[in-house]
Amino acid sequence: GNESSIHVKNRMLLSGIIQSLEDRLFDSKEEINFQHIERLLDGIELPEDPQKRAATLVSISMIKHTLEIYRKDYSKAENIRNQLISLSHENNILVKTMWLRSQLAMAEKNEGHEVLRDCVEFVDQLTHSQHRLGFLMSIAEYAFLFEFDDLDALLGRCKQEVDGHQSLFAHRVLGRWWYLQSKVNSTTRLVSLREASIHFRIGGCMNNVKKI
Repeated sequence: GNESSIHVKNRMLLSGIIQSLEDRLFDSKEEINFQHIERLLDGIELPEDPQKRAATLVSISMIKHTLEIYRKDYSKAENIRNQLISLSHENNILVKTMWLRSQLAMAEKNEGHEVLRDCVEFVDQLTHSQHRLGFLMSIAEYAFLFEFDDLDALLGRCKQEVDGHQSLFAHRVLGRWWYLQSKVNSTTRLVSLREASIHFRIGGCMNNVKKI
């Protein structure tokens, strides 16, 4: 009925927004179109079914949290996490992931290593493979920015986990993986960028394809 079509519409909208956020390179200085994303979020109609409603609210919160981190508005990001805690329980894995993401974004190079170690320790608690993979890839990108010793091990682990997955999300992660590889190893830079471009194209990240 109507309820399920609302749910399908929301899922498409939400995954479109998430994909547009993933369609920017980790070292990009490009501004995000915040107003556009917020307009899309406002267009989401909450389902009446409590479970679907809760899932939709969590997705919206995660996106808003990401936006606040890009804006460097860390206190707003914290408010969003606190609202989520009231929906779930304190040490909810999701909230912990969001908290670590904000710690990474706030960290300076020297203290970044400590946060990265916390992230590496935590990542195994993520049982949802897509969440784990996305977070692992983010850890690797920050490890590069913070000149972290274990970058090679992290890259190896990401590759191992993503290999064999055929989803669009997996292709976007592979695009990020090859793009990071192009920064790490200059001798194979062009090959890596070509691979990154192929995977971004399949994953629907045309902005990244243009930027490479």
